[in-house]
Amino acid sequence: MTLVHEESPDSFRVVATVPTQRGGRTIALDERTHRLYTVAPSTATPPRRRPTGHTPDRRSSRVGGGGGSGSVRPAV
Repeated sequence: MTLVHEESPDSFRVVATVPTQRGGRTIALDERTHRLYTVAPSTATPPRRRPTGHTPDRRSSRVGGGGGSGSVRPAV
């Protein structure tokens, strides 16, 4: 996450780059403390790639809704 300060309508300055947990998409601001919060799922270790033709285990799903060459997602 990159925090940017608007110096003027045409000038911006990067204040900080903060590492976040992978998968975090939503950010919330506590206006009283000025703290930012993000939420991300905890995931299991990604499964090993399976040989072609093998059905994925039920605890994981294919990226993109199945079919094609999508990678296998880890269980949440």
